[in-house]
Amino acid sequence: MAPTNVLTHSRARNAVVAALAALALFGCSSDDPERDEETGELSTSGDVGVFDLEVGDCLGEETGEGEIESLEAAPCSEPHTEEIFAALTVPDGDYPGQEALDAEAEGCLEEFAEFVGMPYEESVLEINYMTPTEESWSMGDRELLCTVYDPDAETTGTLQNANR
Repeated sequence: MAPTNVLTHSRARNAVVAALAALALFGCSSDDPERDEETGELSTSGDVGVFDLEVGDCLGEETGEGEIESLEAAPCSEPHTEEIFAALTVPDGDYPGQEALDAEAEGCLEEFAEFVGMPYEESVLEINYMTPTEESWSMGDRELLCTVYDPDAETTGTLQNANR
């Protein structure tokens, strides 16, 4: 199966968002979990193609390194490793390169304070983000997903307004 979408997954900490690892994600939807018809939130766990991930989804597994087609996603009421808290749109144009995409991911810091309820620099929580690769960019991918996680433990429930 040819990849339909590819994202790079990077971990960030402190005021400057720095990529520590890259992860190629190939988006093919399989075993989609159910979503609540009114809220759009996940109501069951299952594999979600990377392009079907939405703000508010919680990831039930660590993404690790390597090529994957989907991620295990779960309702935030279940134990999970990360929560998608923002989606940023990267401006159109030629593929900007990973360094420029990492700079765009600094927007996650602004969104973080609004979502968690305190500045990133004062929080014990961490940020991850997923950016388009050159291949997915050529297919129209302009979305950068910001995730939040507790580096010390899995989370049960949302981190929205966690103030920690």
